[in-house]
Amino acid sequence: MDITDAVREHAAGVKALRDGLTAIVAGLRKDMDFSRRELHHLAEILVDDALLFRFYKKHKYQLTAAEQAILDHIDWRLQHDLPNLCTFSLTPKAHLLSQDGLFYFWKTDNEGRPVGVVNLKHLTKGTDVQDLRMLFVMQMEVARRLVQALNDEYQRCGTDKLVVQISLICDLDGVGLGNVNFEMIPLFLDLFNHHFPQTLGTVYVLNYGWLHSGIWSVLKAALPAEACQKLQFVSREELRRQIPAENLQAIHGGSDPAPFAYATSPVYQNYAQSNYHSTSPRVQAQINALSDDAWQEDDEDVWYDAHEAPMTPVRSAADLQSMLRVASGRNLHGMNRVGSTKSLKTLQQWPQRPRHSVVRQRRRIAYEAGDALL
Repeated sequence: MDITDAVREHAAGVKALRDGLTAIVAGLRKDMDFSRRELHHLAEILVDDALLFRFYKKHKYQLTAAEQAILDHIDWRLQHDLPNLCTFSLTPKAHLLSQDGLFYFWKTDNEGRPVGVVNLKHLTKGTDVQDLRMLFVMQMEVARRLVQALNDEYQRCGTDKLVVQISLICDLDGVGLGNVNFEMIPLFLDLFNHHFPQTLGTVYVLNYGWLHSGIWSVLKAALPAEACQKLQFVSREELRRQIPAENLQAIHGGSDPAPFAYATSPVYQNYAQSNYHSTSPRVQAQINALSDDAWQEDDEDVWYDAHEAPMTPVRSAADLQSMLRVASGRNLHGMNRVGSTKSLKTLQQWPQRPRHSVVRQRRRIAYEAGDALL
């Protein structure tokens, strides 16, 4: 079944999934002591029809299983501080890989899906797996925001079109065994299985040659059959049949001569800035459904639309220090960059717990990777 048809067929199930999750989050909101930014982020997730559908489809349209998976995913988002995820969240090495063009987004394909580009030649076996994890989480969250923005625009235009997935160009030009770190395989399997399921529509493998057959044999054995079915080994001419030439860079056989530049890319200026938040009316309505009282003023009271003002306001020397990123292990508030210990699922399992018994905890979480955020 075409994914567009599947979305229409299961629209009622997606709505039921959202309604159930809304009731759970609203019921635990005070115990969880969400900040304004966190609640806004959760509202974005709960009105993200594409995300809800992907989890629903992943769990074979079983409402209870999908609901529990999304609760786990929300906990993961809070624990890894995705409400504040932005370019400045990256480690210096991950930021350098982004600037080099290891993974970036470039326009859309024939189906209107955002197109990601992966240039594996920028990898080495010495690349730290945690740097890669942070980079790919960042890029996949940018993809989620981008897809949601496209769908919001379709809705404003009065169409029922819904973009659910992204497509990916995997360019093997200049890639050899020295560029492949097989430790990445379990990392990607975890991310795409538990947190970004059903996100990849088609993966176009470009510049595949006989030198890559050994690499492919190892990857094929490690990847699920479903993932392998998404791969298409294409020539530049075949790629142009899937992506309009004007949307394809010249290095990939298209007519767009522009090189990728992270600093000037509209995707990252709009969807990876520190003050990003969706201004969709649906998000505000969802916030109202989650919260029935007014917000108290706090240090998060300066907000901008993604398309209006990408610069973080400087209100103090501390703000300036945060912008300059003096310490790579600090977040935008100048504190040690940590996630949240809040857990919706844990609280849901103890409904008799007194209200307000869980206070906000901003302590450092001990990860095996030391100070790594992701």
